[in-house]
Amino acid sequence: MLLNLRLFIHLFRRCFSLLACTWLLMTGLPVFAVETEEDGMPKQQIDFSNASFPSPVFEPLSKFGNQSPYTVLGRTYKITPHPQQYRAKGMASWYGTKFHGRYTSNGEIYDMYSFTAAHRNLPLPTWLKVTNLENGRWLYVRVNDRGPFYGRRIIDLSYATASYLGMLQNGIARVLLEYAGVDSAQAKSLALHSSGIDSASIARNGLFVLQVGAFREINRARGLVNTLRTLDMESVLVHPKIMPDGGVIFRVRVGPSSLEAARRSQALVSVAVDDIDFPIIERLSSTQIHAETSE
Repeated sequence: MLLNLRLFIHLFRRCFSLLACTWLLMTGLPVFAVETEEDGMPKQQIDFSNASFPSPVFEPLSKFGNQSPYTVLGRTYKITPHPQQYRAKGMASWYGTKFHGRYTSNGEIYDMYSFTAAHRNLPLPTWLKVTNLENGRWLYVRVNDRGPFYGRRIIDLSYATASYLGMLQNGIARVLLEYAGVDSAQAKSLALHSSGIDSASIARNGLFVLQVGAFREINRARGLVNTLRTLDMESVLVHPKIMPDGGVIFRVRVGPSSLEAARRSQALVSVAVDDIDFPIIERLSSTQIHAETSE
């Protein structure tokens, strides 16, 4: 009887916690923890010799975590609507095992081995270049969480980010934060520039893209982008597509390029990348070409 009572209490607590997190995400309020449980680092350190480092990609705003203003611990914060000029110096901290596997403020799952961060005011997600001013090391980081809400720190970095920047021992470091996001216009311009195609070639032969994959999860799309870039495919971008149900599909595409270049990329991807169905070559319509080249 006592065992059944304990099991009931355990299940009730788990269900209540899940319902509370779901409600917070649906309302757009930030999900954060205020327990006194001690945070820390995993027993095994990260080997960065074969690590895949992220690069900024264009992403739409998250459905969750961007409510403005919002209040935490009696203090109200506002989201910066246009962060393109954001640049700040201050103290950074990091968070690890205590929050690993929990929800972030934008509804993702915190992975302390990813290069992410928490910020009080920037839209979710936002890409930043984070530089440790004490040793000069820097890294592109994706902000997908809210915090820190204690002290005068300006950013909370993931364990992996803090480890690479060399700030685990002290726990804090003075950093420079610089906006590094890519908007939709920049994404199109970068792709076209990388392809090396001029307007005369476009008019004569058309313009093509190679769709390598489509995912519901942005992390899977970013992982594929990093894999393709190891094959010297520079014009690789994530193209979000809003679906009728309001969800987002993240399409990983190579190009735009000529048909011959698209076929070469198709053959290379088919041989070099595992777990990918045969990539599809798509010819852009005149409207799509205008959209791709007008910026």
